[in-house]
Amino acid sequence: MGLQLPEAPGPKGDYVPVTIHAGVAYVSGQVCRLGDGVISGPVTDQTSPARVTQAGQTCALRALSVLDQAVGLENVERILFVRGFVFGGEGFQRFSNVVDGASQVLIDVFGEQGRHARSAVGGRRSAWRGCPVAECWNWRSPPLSKRLDDTSALTSMNA
Repeated sequence: MGLQLPEAPGPKGDYVPVTIHAGVAYVSGQVCRLGDGVISGPVTDQTSPARVTQAGQTCALRALSVLDQAVGLENVERILFVRGFVFGGEGFQRFSNVVDGASQVLIDVFGEQGRHARSAVGGRRSAWRGCPVAECWNWRSPPLSKRLDDTSALTSMNA
């Protein structure tokens, strides 16, 4: 797959990166930030497919890094739901395509357990000016006795 988990980002406000309740881990929204920069929008029909995919992948990898820090990826039973918000340009309607990059990362990492329900919402404004913003990622974290056999598709940059 060739992708690596970035360092887990810290919150930029008065919230926590992951909240766990009744065995479900809720991951706070992730902007498509690469290092000190952001893959910026708006997404238009002229935005390259590679850039669109990279933006979605970046959000997913950031979400996975905070999830890994909170519970360990080996403890994730399955991905339940992904909600992506996309900063689209005038006339752009393919918001779901932008979130596909994030969904594919989750499927690549977790296999069939990575397939999830999803919403992709588009807007003409974004507070962060990023292409997609993964607002709410829900993960089910099983008891420690249930573990995925292989999350080796990713390597941590911190390792």
